[in-house]
Amino acid sequence: MVIKKTAAVLIIAMLVMLQALPIYAAENAEGDITKTYTYISRDKYGKDKEIAKHITEGGKTYKLKDIRYEVEPLSLKRNVKTGADKKFDKNIKAKVGSKEFSFVSSTDIKWTKEAERKEITKDVEYLNRADIPKEVHEGDYTLKLNTIEEKSRTENFTAPALFLSYSSDATEYYFNGKRVSIGSVPVWEGYAKDINEYLGVNGANYLITGGKFTGENLPSGSADGHYERTAIYSGTRQVPYYLANFNYSGDDLENVSYKASVLYTSTDGYKVKATAYYEKEGMSLKQKIIVFSAGILVLAVAAAIVIVLAKRKKREKKI
Repeated sequence: MVIKKTAAVLIIAMLVMLQALPIYAAENAEGDITKTYTYISRDKYGKDKEIAKHITEGGKTYKLKDIRYEVEPLSLKRNVKTGADKKFDKNIKAKVGSKEFSFVSSTDIKWTKEAERKEITKDVEYLNRADIPKEVHEGDYTLKLNTIEEKSRTENFTAPALFLSYSSDATEYYFNGKRVSIGSVPVWEGYAKDINEYLGVNGANYLITGGKFTGENLPSGSADGHYERTAIYSGTRQVPYYLANFNYSGDDLENVSYKASVLYTSTDGYKVKATAYYEKEGMSLKQKIIVFSAGILVLAVAAAIVIVLAKRKKREKKI
């Protein structure tokens, strides 16, 4: 009876340990220590970096059990601006760290269009308002009258004058019917006003700034025997005019361009995340459980054999 109970206990313990084995094994499937390495690789599998086979942590040595790689191509974004043809460099080279890699642009690009509405403006001067048209032409475009401004500008001018006298060495001359006393230059008090009257211009718009003789006092050959002498006066005048502005603003667009943020993907460079799993050197927990369970199994089998032999011996005694 005692033998039966002992065997039963051993068998139950064995079953419990065997059921727990998958749990312990699963908990320790990834090893005792995990290390993550990130790096740039030219290998599309990311396996060109040497991962340590053994490491030491806390005075204990661990050996490499497994490595899992996560690999994706290098990528970068560039702000691109093109003309109306949307042409740009689809293949580029760029450095990542200290290494140069090749990149190709994505075909999925969201372009933003930029353009200016075509505008033509033109200013034309006219002396008379009545001469201003409603439209003018500039190449293939018709420009409409926009604004008219009354303006004026300052211009230099010169005007000739004639003096009469009755002797070759005269100091008194007749100018426009007025007798004036003149020295070596044809100026006298109030001469500017007299010149304006002679020219028939508005003194507010004309400013006489000086004058000079341009010839000698010579006989005119007339019956009265008078002499004539020429002079020239200079000054400035205000010239009124009209400035007409014409413009065109249609649906035509010019300076068309496109811009986008373009994603480039490398054809020979990869970003790698390598996760290394390490387990302590020596017998692992899983291995210990297996050995322990195997021992229990042996004991259970031995107990079963003992029970069988005991039963057989008991039968033999009864016979």
